[in-house]
Amino acid sequence: MSEYSNPHPFVPPTNFKLGSRTWRVKLVNSRRKWLGIADGHRCKIKLNTRRIRNNEELHHTFMHEMAHAIEFTLGWKLSEKKIDALGNMLAQIEQTARYHG
Repeated sequence: MSEYSNPHPFVPPTNFKLGSRTWRVKLVNSRRKWLGIADGHRCKIKLNTRRIRNNEELHHTFMHEMAHAIEFTLGWKLSEKKIDALGNMLAQIEQTARYHG
């Protein structure tokens, strides 16, 4: 087991604050092909549990959609490649963070 392996399953939040708005996160079971969707106008993230294969993919999909939420909040226009890179960086921070105490 790697030094940074997390034995605990990732559980996405039900909501979070970003800027002055509250974003809601829903787990859905859709036949559509997407893994996740971020709707900046409604401050909603949907994660498609039918298409997400495992806990790691759930975590990375959530972080990818979180990157879209950040993009929307800041008024940025990033390519999907940059969003994916940002999401991966956020996931890495969360997976490897060590806390005082």
